[in-house]
Amino acid sequence: MRNGSAAASWLYAAKGSHDRSETKIKSLLSTGFVLAEVVSQIDGELLDSRAGTGVIDSVDDTSLTLYESDGTTVSMQIDSTTQVQVNKKAADTTALAAGMRATTIRNGEGAIGQIWASGKKSGGRKK
Repeated sequence: MRNGSAAASWLYAAKGSHDRSETKIKSLLSTGFVLAEVVSQIDGELLDSRAGTGVIDSVDDTSLTLYESDGTTVSMQIDSTTQVQVNKKAADTTALAAGMRATTIRNGEGAIGQIWASGKKSGGRKK
């Protein structure tokens, strides 16, 4: 992690599946966090890990569209391996709804590995 053009002070990378340690990852996400992307090379293989935060614009059984904090809208895949927490409790994708704040973590363009959401099922985007 680095602030502006300062030297990196902390870097975390995992090969294969995401580290399921919410505490480790959330410690990287300071107030105002929008998006992080880390590209690393392990044994000649590129690993592109992405984390983003914003408001869920829409969600169904196979995809989630996130209105990110920087104003961009990103559609991402959801699959049976996606782990979901809503209001700090394990849940499934049926507990997600438009208008909830969420942080997503995924490798490259693949399915979301983790979703941490908060809020109520209101059904609309909060700007």
